[in-house]
Amino acid sequence: DIPDTPTTSNDDDPDGTTEPPKATNNGSTTEPPKTTENTTNSDTTKAPQQTQTLGGILVAGNAAYEYYNFVQKVADSYAKHVNYLAKQIEKSGSGAKVYDILVPTSIDITLDDSTRHSVNTSDQQKAIKYIYGSMTDKVKTVNIYDTLKAHKNDYIYYRTDHHWTALGAYYAYEKFCQDKGITPVPLSSYDEKDYGKFLGSFYNDTNKNKKLEKHADKLIAYQPRYSTEMTYTDTKGNKIKWPLVNDVSNYAISYKYGAFAAGDNPFTKVINNDLKNNTSCVVIKESFGNAMIPFLAGSYHKVYVIDYRTWKGSISEFVKEKGIQDVIFINNMSATRADPLVTKLGGICK
Repeated sequence: DIPDTPTTSNDDDPDGTTEPPKATNNGSTTEPPKTTENTTNSDTTKAPQQTQTLGGILVAGNAAYEYYNFVQKVADSYAKHVNYLAKQIEKSGSGAKVYDILVPTSIDITLDDSTRHSVNTSDQQKAIKYIYGSMTDKVKTVNIYDTLKAHKNDYIYYRTDHHWTALGAYYAYEKFCQDKGITPVPLSSYDEKDYGKFLGSFYNDTNKNKKLEKHADKLIAYQPRYSTEMTYTDTKGNKIKWPLVNDVSNYAISYKYGAFAAGDNPFTKVINNDLKNNTSCVVIKESFGNAMIPFLAGSYHKVYVIDYRTWKGSISEFVKEKGIQDVIFINNMSATRADPLVTKLGGICK
């Protein structure tokens, strides 16, 4: 049974295609333009694993991965929209700061180096550097690639789903706090919860691959000990109170990523009652952002969450109206190649 509750959809790739990368004449390339920066050292001494491609999904060992193809035209649009919003916020006089967090997908982080270099998928580290290099100094870029790569042996991405885990999101939160100059809430201050087996989008997209089913994920969440109130607004305009981290033990096995911040909704507001200050941020995100919201709520009295796929409005006007200090973009790299998504993002970056 599917629970009557907010859930997470795979709208990060809205046209339903995740084909292996190939050159086209519409601005798509298999690699971003050359950069002078060094890339992370790789250990390619081991033989590549045997792999299988099912649709746009690579299966290697007991895990699946999404191919990524860099699309320069769309990447340029993404940077342009973020830059434009930062300029509008500066003009408004609100004083808010704009941060951008690009999340690499698992194929570039947890897939072993030998296998990664044997498959045709664009280099996300180069792509991130290219996009960040296209942003103005009004945008504070938070590069989490090396942070996640340093934890590649930890459980930071699901094997059967395209999202990162709560642990992966926590490491990104730590890096954000470091770049911002604040102290993160330690992971030991949360209660670890195991909400049981999880079989996600990769499992479904590979026609319920038996190898993935045999090695199902676990939905591990970190329950805050601070007192929070959360209200989300659904697509029909209904306002609903909901736990920031919800017990999804009894949810359908494919819907458990909805544990974080009520899943995907146009607008969400979280209040940390134990943080007695006027700090606030607004998170502009797709579904990858959900797992990071509970951690950000430990560092801000108010966290507003906007899912740009369904929210309508002007971010700069919202920031000025609410007196928000920080605007935080959180997007996975697959989203930055999807023209329909980036177009929707541009519609609210005003």
